[in-house]
Amino acid sequence: MWEKKWVEQYPKICFRAGEHIFKIGERLQYNYYLLNGICARVFLAPNGEEIVLNYFHSGKMIGIYSEREQEVVEEFLAKTDCICYKIPCLQIETYIKGHHDFAYALLQEMAEEYWQQLTFHIARTIRRWNFSSRNCSKITGYSSD
Repeated sequence: MWEKKWVEQYPKICFRAGEHIFKIGERLQYNYYLLNGICARVFLAPNGEEIVLNYFHSGKMIGIYSEREQEVVEEFLAKTDCICYKIPCLQIETYIKGHHDFAYALLQEMAEEYWQQLTFHIARTIRRWNFSSRNCSKITGYSSD
Protein backbone atom coordinates (compact mmCIF):
# COMPACT_ATOMS: atom_id res chain seq x y z
CA MET A 1 0.00 0.00 0.00
CA TRP A 2 2.82 2.42 0.85
CA GLU A 3 4.97 3.53 -2.08
CA LYS A 4 8.30 1.77 -1.65
CA LYS A 5 10.27 4.68 -3.09
CA TRP A 6 8.68 7.11 -0.62
CA VAL A 7 9.29 4.91 2.44
CA GLU A 8 12.90 4.15 1.53
CA GLN A 9 13.97 7.78 1.85
CA TYR A 10 13.81 7.53 5.65
CA PRO A 11 16.47 6.06 7.97
CA LYS A 12 16.38 2.40 9.01
CA ILE A 13 16.26 1.40 12.66
CA CYS A 14 16.52 -2.05 14.24
CA PHE A 15 14.59 -3.37 17.23
CA ARG A 16 15.68 -6.60 18.92
CA ALA A 17 13.13 -9.27 19.86
CA GLY A 18 11.47 -8.22 23.13
CA GLU A 19 12.40 -4.54 22.73
CA HIS A 20 9.73 -1.85 23.01
CA ILE A 21 8.87 0.04 19.86
CA PHE A 22 6.35 2.22 21.71
CA LYS A 23 5.80 2.44 25.46
CA ILE A 24 2.72 3.69 27.25
CA GLY A 25 3.06 7.37 28.11
CA GLU A 26 5.56 8.27 25.37
CA ARG A 27 4.70 10.99 22.88
CA LEU A 28 4.26 9.70 19.36
CA GLN A 29 6.71 11.53 17.10
CA TYR A 30 7.53 8.79 14.61
CA ASN A 31 5.82 5.95 12.81
CA TYR A 32 7.70 2.84 11.79
CA TYR A 33 7.28 1.03 8.50
CA LEU A 34 8.04 -2.62 9.26
CA LEU A 35 10.44 -3.78 6.58
CA ASN A 36 11.26 -7.13 8.15
CA GLY A 37 10.09 -8.94 11.29
CA ILE A 38 7.03 -9.31 13.49
CA CYS A 39 5.83 -7.01 16.24
CA ALA A 40 2.73 -6.97 18.40
CA ARG A 41 0.42 -4.42 19.93
CA VAL A 42 0.03 -5.62 23.51
CA PHE A 43 -1.89 -4.77 26.65
CA LEU A 44 -0.10 -5.36 29.92
CA ALA A 45 -2.65 -6.53 32.47
CA PRO A 46 -2.31 -5.47 36.13
CA ASN A 47 -1.17 -9.01 36.99
CA GLY A 48 1.70 -8.66 34.48
CA GLU A 49 0.10 -10.84 31.81
CA GLU A 50 0.93 -9.71 28.27
CA ILE A 51 -2.20 -9.84 26.12
CA VAL A 52 -1.51 -9.60 22.39
CA LEU A 53 -4.09 -7.38 20.70
CA ASN A 54 -2.77 -7.94 17.19
CA TYR A 55 0.37 -8.69 15.21
CA PHE A 56 2.09 -6.62 12.55
CA HIS A 57 4.14 -8.23 9.78
CA SER A 58 6.44 -6.89 7.08
CA GLY A 59 4.86 -4.15 4.99
CA LYS A 60 2.76 -2.62 7.79
CA MET A 61 3.00 0.83 9.31
CA ILE A 62 3.21 0.89 13.11
CA GLY A 63 1.79 3.89 14.95
CA ILE A 64 -0.13 5.40 12.04
CA TYR A 65 -3.44 5.24 13.86
CA SER A 66 -2.43 7.82 16.46
CA GLU A 67 -2.29 11.55 16.08
CA ARG A 68 1.05 13.32 16.15
CA GLU A 69 2.29 14.13 19.67
CA GLN A 70 -0.53 12.04 21.14
CA GLU A 71 0.38 9.96 24.17
CA VAL A 72 0.90 6.29 23.39
CA VAL A 73 -1.76 4.20 25.16
CA GLU A 74 -0.71 0.70 24.06
CA GLU A 75 2.62 -1.06 24.12
CA PHE A 76 4.22 -2.23 20.88
CA LEU A 77 6.87 -4.94 21.21
CA ALA A 78 9.19 -6.52 18.69
CA LYS A 79 8.41 -10.25 18.74
CA THR A 80 11.33 -11.01 16.42
CA ASP A 81 14.27 -8.85 15.40
CA CYS A 82 12.69 -6.07 13.33
CA ILE A 83 14.05 -3.65 10.75
CA CYS A 84 11.93 -0.54 10.28
CA TYR A 85 11.99 2.76 8.45
CA LYS A 86 11.61 5.62 10.97
CA ILE A 87 9.19 8.20 9.55
CA PRO A 88 8.22 11.47 11.29
CA CYS A 89 4.47 11.78 11.95
CA LEU A 90 4.32 15.10 10.10
CA GLN A 91 5.62 13.40 6.95
CA ILE A 92 2.90 10.74 7.22
CA GLU A 93 0.21 13.43 7.55
CA THR A 94 1.56 15.27 4.51
CA TYR A 95 1.67 12.06 2.47
CA ILE A 96 -1.91 11.15 3.34
CA LYS A 97 -3.21 14.61 2.46
CA GLY A 98 -1.65 14.37 -0.99
CA HIS A 99 -2.83 10.81 -1.76
CA HIS A 100 -6.61 10.57 -1.33
CA ASP A 101 -6.88 7.04 -2.76
CA PHE A 102 -4.27 5.98 -0.26
CA ALA A 103 -6.17 7.65 2.60
CA TYR A 104 -9.29 5.69 1.64
CA ALA A 105 -7.34 2.39 1.53
CA LEU A 106 -5.77 3.21 4.90
CA LEU A 107 -9.20 3.78 6.47
CA GLN A 108 -10.38 0.42 5.12
CA GLU A 109 -7.32 -1.31 6.57
CA MET A 110 -7.87 0.37 9.94
CA ALA A 111 -11.53 -0.69 10.03
CA GLU A 112 -10.64 -4.31 9.19
CA GLU A 113 -7.89 -4.38 11.81
CA TYR A 114 -10.13 -3.04 14.57
CA TRP A 115 -12.93 -5.44 13.59
CA GLN A 116 -10.50 -8.37 13.86
CA GLN A 117 -9.31 -7.08 17.21
CA LEU A 118 -12.88 -6.71 18.50
CA THR A 119 -14.02 -10.17 17.40
CA PHE A 120 -10.86 -11.73 18.86
CA HIS A 121 -11.59 -10.19 22.26
CA ILE A 122 -15.24 -11.17 22.19
CA ALA A 123 -14.26 -14.79 21.47
CA ARG A 124 -11.56 -14.67 24.15
CA THR A 125 -14.01 -13.28 26.72
CA ILE A 126 -16.58 -15.97 25.96
CA ARG A 127 -13.93 -18.70 26.32
CA ARG A 128 -12.53 -17.16 29.50
CA TRP A 129 -15.95 -16.87 31.12
CA ASN A 130 -16.85 -20.35 29.82
CA PHE A 131 -20.24 -19.19 28.57
CA SER A 132 -22.72 -21.76 27.41
CA SER A 133 -25.19 -20.92 24.71
CA ARG A 134 -27.83 -20.53 27.41
CA ASN A 135 -25.74 -18.02 29.36
CA CYS A 136 -25.05 -16.05 26.17
CA SER A 137 -28.78 -15.85 25.47
CA LYS A 138 -29.28 -14.04 28.80
CA ILE A 139 -26.91 -11.33 27.60
CA THR A 140 -27.72 -11.17 23.88
CA GLY A 141 -31.35 -12.29 23.86
CA TYR A 142 -30.47 -14.89 21.20
CA SER A 143 -30.29 -18.63 21.75
CA SER A 144 -29.29 -21.46 19.45
CA ASP A 145 -30.62 -24.12 21.89
